[in-house]
Amino acid sequence: MKDKESKRGQKLYYYLSKLSQRELKDFHAYLSSPLLGNSAQMARMLLVIEREVLAQGGKVIDADLFQDEFFPDQPLDEGKRKYIRIRLVQMLDRLLDFAAFMEYKGDTNAQDISLLKAMFTRGWEKYFERTYHEIEAKPPKKDFGEYHLYRMRREIVRNDYLTVKAISTLTTNINETTDKIDLYVIFITLKYGCARLSAEVSGHAMHETHFEDLSISLGFQAPYYDILEIRAYANAYRLLQMQINGEFGESEAYDILAEIISNPFDLDASEA
Repeated sequence: MKDKESKRGQKLYYYLSKLSQRELKDFHAYLSSPLLGNSAQMARMLLVIEREVLAQGGKVIDADLFQDEFFPDQPLDEGKRKYIRIRLVQMLDRLLDFAAFMEYKGDTNAQDISLLKAMFTRGWEKYFERTYHEIEAKPPKKDFGEYHLYRMRREIVRNDYLTVKAISTLTTNINETTDKIDLYVIFITLKYGCARLSAEVSGHAMHETHFEDLSISLGFQAPYYDILEIRAYANAYRLLQMQINGEFGESEAYDILAEIISNPFDLDASEA
């Protein structure tokens, strides 16, 4: 049982040791908040761990550390140890919730979608369309190659709202919704089609996906070719195909791709 407790403590230590001092402070605030972690006791436990383990270079968090917090002036029997271990497991769950919350806090695209859902579910639909257009007018935040996914999701939320509110004089913008879906499918198919071809160049046996041929043909056509990421992946796909087919020599695709990569200001850094 002691070994099991030690392994649990090592797992919690692993996660906590990866946090910066600022993140530890933020996690303490998260645990202290009635709206978020909602556990003043776990906030105190975190301070004990910081003082007795992290600051001392230790790597194991066990029940003995928290005797004064849970059972002052009482010996720790197995039942008391089991209770503290349960609290440590719950604390690890809170830590993972905190990590997800902080990532969400930094993801304005995800927040925009949540805001639109709130506008429509809380009876604020009077200002739904205005809020949607304000979000669409903001400079795009491109990160982790997800921008086109979020554009599609925003349009789907809008379509859901308009469908619920639809009357004879109100469109559901179904054309805009399907356009965003098409754009995302072409983008994501070309992106991972390039990954597949790259693996094939490296000698790995890969299978072709269902939509690659269609996506590469549409990727060179308006309006899809006007999207910078699609234009980049379409030309990268063309180059990889040429390499696999042994077609060496000058290529317009290479020049276009080189120009995009040499001026990556508008390109998602993760895509570049």
